[in-house]
Amino acid sequence: MYSLHHEKTRSEFAKGGLAMGVNHVSLSEQIREWILQRIGGGDFGPGDRIVETSVARELQVSPIPVREAIRELAAIVMANHD
Repeated sequence: MYSLHHEKTRSEFAKGGLAMGVNHVSLSEQIREWILQRIGGGDFGPGDRIVETSVARELQVSPIPVREAIRELAAIVMANHD
């Protein structure tokens, strides 16, 4: 099991049972946080590719919010690089 905002299980992720409570965190934001957790945990290292279809399959979601999450992360990295 992985930790994704309030310790949701894979089946809860697939059913849309993620943190859709009071703060209405978007799916792409939750995926972004999941990716960051995986980076922090050493699952993704420097130079590793984060393949949107693989992440989507693992999380049982559409590739679209995964693509958005990866783009958001890339924008953050670029903004902090300057």
